[in-house]
Amino acid sequence: MKESFPGTPKFILDKEFYSRFHDEDQRLMKSGEWDYLDMATKLNSLKQSVEATSDQSLTEDQLSDKNNALWLWYHHASQFAYGKHKDIPTALAFINKALIYRDKIGLDNQITPLLKLLYIGDLENAKTFADTIPKVVIEVDENGEEMEVENPERESALALLEHFEKEKLAK
Repeated sequence: MKESFPGTPKFILDKEFYSRFHDEDQRLMKSGEWDYLDMATKLNSLKQSVEATSDQSLTEDQLSDKNNALWLWYHHASQFAYGKHKDIPTALAFINKALIYRDKIGLDNQITPLLKLLYIGDLENAKTFADTIPKVVIEVDENGEEMEVENPERESALALLEHFEKEKLAK
């Protein structure tokens, strides 16, 4: 955070913002400390600041970073609302916001729409949707050559379906 004048912090989306946001998100996810309700975390503080930043004051790159960060935050917040806090209305509100940001940035993430189907209990459409996720994707290596790799979203989708099916059977 930078100061606009002494004593008054002003949030600025600099070139490294999204990288810092993503790294903090991943650190909290891996440590199990991620929680949208803990307003003392750096991640939630950053989310509040970036969300309060007017789109009109941003360059195209900054706006992209803002929307990416907010997609990531709402995507993960929905999972914690659903799984940790058992708060389905909040999970749905968060996943709907994540979908809005996903579409703003043109992100091809398939897990976000799958989560919405799962949160509303539509396992049949979730299975059908998961079946449309390709098994392999093309990635470009460090030499610029294309290669086929297993699609991690497909693996995640199948794991999520299995989890939600077990959850439904347990009820």
